[in-house]
Amino acid sequence: MNKEMPEDGPYFYQPQALTCTFEEGLKWFRENYGQCVQRGHVPCNLPETLEEIKSQLLKKNAFTAPLEINADEFDQYKGQAGYTRFYPGYYPGNLEEKSLEHFISFKILDFKGTDVFVDIASEGSPLPEIVRRLTGAQAFAQDIMYPPGIQGHSIGGDACDLPVPDNFFTKATVTCSLEHFEGNGDTKLFQELARVMKPEGQVCVVPLYLNSYAATLADPRYGYMFKVSYDSDSAIHLVENWGNRHGRFYSVETLWKRIVVPTSASFRFSFYSIGGIILDRNVYARHVLLAVRT
Repeated sequence: MNKEMPEDGPYFYQPQALTCTFEEGLKWFRENYGQCVQRGHVPCNLPETLEEIKSQLLKKNAFTAPLEINADEFDQYKGQAGYTRFYPGYYPGNLEEKSLEHFISFKILDFKGTDVFVDIASEGSPLPEIVRRLTGAQAFAQDIMYPPGIQGHSIGGDACDLPVPDNFFTKATVTCSLEHFEGNGDTKLFQELARVMKPEGQVCVVPLYLNSYAATLADPRYGYMFKVSYDSDSAIHLVENWGNRHGRFYSVETLWKRIVVPTSASFRFSFYSIGGIILDRNVYARHVLLAVRT
């Protein structure tokens, strides 16, 4: 994750203790952001929203391919990865979503033993170890919460300033983390990925959080506690007990403005829509972004 430093100290993604209430946070948001503040989740997965997103992508002449998830293949992957055997404490309440993100990464990136892979904003994810064990690739986990620098298979520090040389990686994933890059951190991340990816290197973002309009999801307690800065062109959706300070949902226009246009000379972008399995409230991935280094 990137380092957007609040005035009162270092970055904290999910601090153990909060010093304010939901109502205090809600008051702060309304005083600072006014009419764009609303309560409730972003309606990103409603059928009408998904159709509008598809329409917006078509207007950009963006190629959107269906990514059909075969249930038997997914089950086979989960057995090989060994989540319950090797990682019993990893997201026990939402393992279906997290393992799906990893499965999609395997399908799209097609890891080889010669790859040098990094999982950006890994937050303790087993994906790098699974990639090493199943494919023999060299695989790193990166996160701001890890000790600075490269320590074995871990890379600590700011994802927008990686301690590796140019053209170092062949594959990268950003799984359920791009939305947490605050300020211009998402743009800076892709500019840094353009530096560290080899030619034809691939970056997979899953889920890519899209909505029919630009929106940001927040738990108001965290936003108030750290005085987080939110996008001026975004609606703000507040959800009590969500437990995170910032979750950006792109409209197609803001995705182009923040990611595609600034790095269009460095990447070819394509999009996937996920289907083929029963998607319930615990499986929220609907879109995937693939960026290929030119």
